[in-house]
Amino acid sequence: MAASCRAPWPGERSRGSTRPEALGLPGVVQVLTHENAPRLPPLDFTDIDPVASPGSGFVPLQGNEITFSLQPVALALAESFELARHAASLVRIEYERGTHVTDFDAARAHAYVAPRSRPVIPPPPKPRGVCRARAPHCRRAARMPSIGRRWNITIRWSCSRRR
Repeated sequence: MAASCRAPWPGERSRGSTRPEALGLPGVVQVLTHENAPRLPPLDFTDIDPVASPGSGFVPLQGNEITFSLQPVALALAESFELARHAASLVRIEYERGTHVTDFDAARAHAYVAPRSRPVIPPPPKPRGVCRARAPHCRRAARMPSIGRRWNITIRWSCSRRR
């Protein structure tokens, strides 16, 4: 059985792990991290999703970079699930603090720009009508807090004007 240890924050690097307490428990087989996990072959072209945005696929425990919150950084292997969970709770991971970007305008220079046409994805539908003019007459309307600028948010209105 196996239980994973997960990183609490994205954008960091795992410096190393301490796991002697977990390995000392009877019934614990191994605790895998990026330091001792078996190396997997790189993804080939047949594994790439043609609809997904370009980039490399995620393969766990192959590097020390943490790309998303709650990413698995260690895997405790034991004879029972309860023992694996207990061993996973004893593993301590040290992290290098990364820089976090919370300003959208600052991160815009590094944003992914999609190409104009992609052969697999159909183009978006053309706008139908004026939503702002119809919104006050709808029985149910979406209310969204304003963040100062409009980002890529699509709201579909499905209402009929009562007369």
